[in-house]
Amino acid sequence: MPTQVCKSCGLVFSGLCMTVDFAAAYYQNDAHLFKATDATVDELFQRRIAPDSYAWSRHRFVKKTLGSDYDKIRTVVELGCGDGCNLYPYHQDGKKVIGFDLDQNRFAAGQRTGLDLRVGGVDYFALSGIRTDLVILSHVLEHMHDVDQTLGTIRDGLSGNTYLYIEVPGIEGLIKPMDEFSGVDGYQTSNDLLGYLQFEHNFCFDLSTLTAFAERNGLK
Repeated sequence: MPTQVCKSCGLVFSGLCMTVDFAAAYYQNDAHLFKATDATVDELFQRRIAPDSYAWSRHRFVKKTLGSDYDKIRTVVELGCGDGCNLYPYHQDGKKVIGFDLDQNRFAAGQRTGLDLRVGGVDYFALSGIRTDLVILSHVLEHMHDVDQTLGTIRDGLSGNTYLYIEVPGIEGLIKPMDEFSGVDGYQTSNDLLGYLQFEHNFCFDLSTLTAFAERNGLK
């Protein structure tokens, strides 16, 4: 798979990517097969909502960052929610949560805990008319075919005071010593560049390139 780097801005991206239609079918029907495991969807969900899981780390980061504004959050939407594990902490806090994803294979476990998980992507959210206070986009944007179109569509579906949490696997995190931790989120680096350059990842962001995409699409 050819990987390219923009000489002007430093963005790392794949020279080949799935078409929009093929990607939709792939993520709906086949993507979970590449992550095959002997564990059931319920067992995997329980692991992903355990107290030491990334779901709770993300929640703590958002809660700390928003401070007193966190109490104003009533509705949380996640796009590309998978089994809904990232929404679970907010559900436990009494927030209304809604998740969108193309893969129904992982929905059941989250739905059995009371999470509202629906089939659909970014376009479905934009057309849904849902008014939300927080949108989560965790490990999703790097998979998109057109980042500007994705962020623009999300922006058009937001009200003026909505928070958008974007998390991507940063490429600069792959050059840190193994015994160091990222200062922001506490995740240990894998230093696995070849594992990072996978066919599902169309874009490899760092903070500067991610910020540039966000700002030019009207996000602050």
